Amino acid sequence: MKFRSRVLLKYLGLLPIVLLLIVVSILGENHRAKELVENYLESLKMGFEAEKCIPLNFKSSSDVVKKLTCEDQSFLFLLSLMKTLELKDFGSVRYTTDLSEYWTPFRLNNYVSVHVTFENLSENTLSNIIFVVERDGLSWTINKIDVNNKELVSVYDEFKALDLSRYIEVSGDTLEIKSNHLKVGSLSYIDRMVIKYNLQRLNNYLKDN
Repeated sequence: MKFRSRVLLKYLGLLPIVLLLIVVSILGENHRAKELVENYLESLKMGFEAEKCIPLNFKSSSDVVKKLTCEDQSFLFLLSLMKTLELKDFGSVRYTTDLSEYWTPFRLNNYVSVHVTFENLSENTLSNIIFVVERDGLSWTINKIDVNNKELVSVYDEFKALDLSRYIEVSGDTLEIKSNHLKVGSLSYIDRMVIKYNLQRLNNYLKDN
């Protein structure tokens, strides 16, 4: 009886350590999800193209008049961020990330929500932008971005009228480079961004064909 009691006390003594290890592991997994969002944002700041296009969910946006590809949506989202924050270079944007919804192995929902607040040098901020990061096996992937900032959505709605194929149009296996005369000194930063986006399309087309 005494032997069983000693064994039981021994295991009870280990219980806090086991629980601590579980908590640390869960916190580590949530940090990995948050870090994934931060790495994605850093790649945008560096001007690198994201490996995977992330779907955007504009909760209060008006109906889309024309069908936009995921890539077009992502570009207009970036452009909208720049205009709303009055940035000429997205590399100068600041941001903070905060877990607004945590993951545990005991929940039915297999994701975390990372709330991102963007800020410019003048400390004007944009919030209500949520990155939903989903757990897939032992790894994490950004599933979508929920945008519920009225100011940002309003700018995005304006930009949906932009002709994103004004310089280069790619349709299936057909590429059309359109004739344009550019006066560099009179180009707005929006024109410059659209030109860069068109050149990116051209580069992707040449790599794939």
